[in-house]
Amino acid sequence: MFSVRSNDLWSTGAARAAAVLVALALMLTALPALATPASAAPVLQLSASSGPSGSAVTVSGNGYPKRSSGSVVVGTATLAKFRTSPQGRFSVSTSIPTTATGRVTVIGVVGVASASAFFDVISPEPVVEPVVEPVVEPVVEPVVEPVGRVAPRRVVGVQGPSGVGSSYVVVTWDRSDVAASGYEVSRDGVLVGSVSVSGDAWDDLDFVDGSVPGSRGYDYRVRARFGDGSWSAWSSPARVFVRSDADLGSGRVFLVDGFGGSDRERVQAAVNAAVSAGGGVVQFGARTYALDAPVEVTAADNVVLRGRGWSARSCSPRSRGSRRRVGRGAG
Repeated sequence: MFSVRSNDLWSTGAARAAAVLVALALMLTALPALATPASAAPVLQLSASSGPSGSAVTVSGNGYPKRSSGSVVVGTATLAKFRTSPQGRFSVSTSIPTTATGRVTVIGVVGVASASAFFDVISPEPVVEPVVEPVVEPVVEPVVEPVGRVAPRRVVGVQGPSGVGSSYVVVTWDRSDVAASGYEVSRDGVLVGSVSVSGDAWDDLDFVDGSVPGSRGYDYRVRARFGDGSWSAWSSPARVFVRSDADLGSGRVFLVDGFGGSDRERVQAAVNAAVSAGGGVVQFGARTYALDAPVEVTAADNVVLRGRGWSARSCSPRSRGSRRRVGRGAG
């Protein structure tokens, strides 16, 4: 058996009620903290992350205090002002400072709230101007010939009758200076002979280049020599193609004395035979021929009249137009 006093029952109930009230107070104190989430940090974005200094960019922010004024700064420079929206956002256009180099930190500030983003400044490639060398025209000094020192003009080379494997070339020219005391003749740049003026300045204007190999061409030039030891310039070249027997049509030799009749008939028969064969050499014998009429040979006949050699020839046919005439009346 036990007994309970009423005062003890009240004390016990009161203690329990007080404990419940304390627990409820603690729960009510904790509820506001659970109901209010932590604020998100602001975020800053740039429309471009790199470029040259002075680049235009758009700076955008989110999570900033609502309806608040702020600034975009780089270092100590304020690039732009803005005001956030009811949602705490903003967007503003500005430019990277022209003096900026390397990595630049762009900061968006609203009160104590701030966020940053980076912009890498790219240095432009240096413009290398091409080096243009001045065009220097070569200075060509004019060739000034001394007065009375003019090169011979109208140099002409003519092949003489062919020999065996070689021929000779007769080179002629016009007088260019009455004071000339002589001339030199070159073949393909090599001096082959000289001529002295012994009398009339209009004479001594030819040279015979003997024993020239055939079947090829040569360039002949002439220059004048003067009494004081000076020279004129070389003349313009005269091109001569020296033909050998092989270059004369058929390449055959037709002996005049191999035909019958008078001397003229023999020569004419030999020429006719050479022409009929397509060209060749008409060879005279070692004697004197008496022709009572000319024998004509045209350039188209491709016929060469050959005596016993140019140093002992008894007649020297000259050209008149495109014909050569041998015999009385020959020009």
